[in-house]
Amino acid sequence: MAYFDDCLKKYNNLSPEIKSAFGAPEIIAKLTALEGQYKVKLDFVVILVAIEELELEDVAEYLEKKLNVQPEMADEISGKLEAEIFSSAFARLPAVATDVDLQNLSMRDKKQVVLAAFTNSLSDIFNDNPDYYADLNIIAFQVFNDDPNFEDKAVEALYGNQEVLTKKPFIVNGNNQPATAANWIKDFIKENGSDLFDNLVLSRYFSISVNARILDPEEKKIISKLLKLYRNLVFFPESMKGIPVERWELFPIERIIEEPIRSANFNTPVGAEPAKPEPVKPIIPAVIEKKMAAVQVARPIVSMPEITPPAPTLNPEVKKLQELLKQYPADSLEGKAIAAELKSLRTK
Repeated sequence: MAYFDDCLKKYNNLSPEIKSAFGAPEIIAKLTALEGQYKVKLDFVVILVAIEELELEDVAEYLEKKLNVQPEMADEISGKLEAEIFSSAFARLPAVATDVDLQNLSMRDKKQVVLAAFTNSLSDIFNDNPDYYADLNIIAFQVFNDDPNFEDKAVEALYGNQEVLTKKPFIVNGNNQPATAANWIKDFIKENGSDLFDNLVLSRYFSISVNARILDPEEKKIISKLLKLYRNLVFFPESMKGIPVERWELFPIERIIEEPIRSANFNTPVGAEPAKPEPVKPIIPAVIEKKMAAVQVARPIVSMPEITPPAPTLNPEVKKLQELLKQYPADSLEGKAIAAELKSLRTK
């Protein structure tokens, strides 16, 4: 009971934006449908994820150990929760500002930032500064390392990205179509196939493609970044072959190495040392070793803390929950969780 109260308090102390994201009517409706399908109360699971008490990858274990769900069904429910509930909730969360320190975000917020980048934030990111690119690359690899399935989600998000990136007419089979990120990638694949490609192929595309050759320089720059991002992500780690590890990236970074100014006779540079490029933030070694070795290593499941509420005194607890229940709408996430807890206490 004490643990339940503490978690409910943490949920109530979340920002209105987060509570609105996890408690949206559409999400509650989907959650109720899943509970009816599997005959398992899932409201408290959602609250635990919302307050970061429970990681997504540990939901199946929680269902199995704490709610006595059979392993196969626990995995199935966990997958549906992620696909139908949590992905929708995360998509509703407010975007994290680009001026924050990405390294200090929680893993959940890092996942939100990375998924949003691939889903609907490319135009903002492509106009941002190289330092933000570098940090975004680092947390992207951290997220991939934390969640083995996240790379596939990022690829799916990029393929489905509906941001309009250019203003020139975009023709598909003789018809005008929105110049979205998804359509640009499809157009490139149509012209060049779906294999790994180099920068020569990219340059050729901008020369011969009906859609690409009419772009102005700034638009070509944006689409070039998009297609490099597509290459770096979809074909990783092959896309980084021959590139020093410290320069591995998903979001392409423009690195300009300044040449030393030479004197009129072109013999010696003016100044002592040639300009050096700024150091690039390294990608975390664990990800590099994992990708290069290409070995599937099962990540140990983080053990859930044992929930050992104090021995209940039934009547006072039931009375307390009944009073608490009056504070919330019956169809709210908190109300449903309290009602489920009441039912659990009454059947003990």
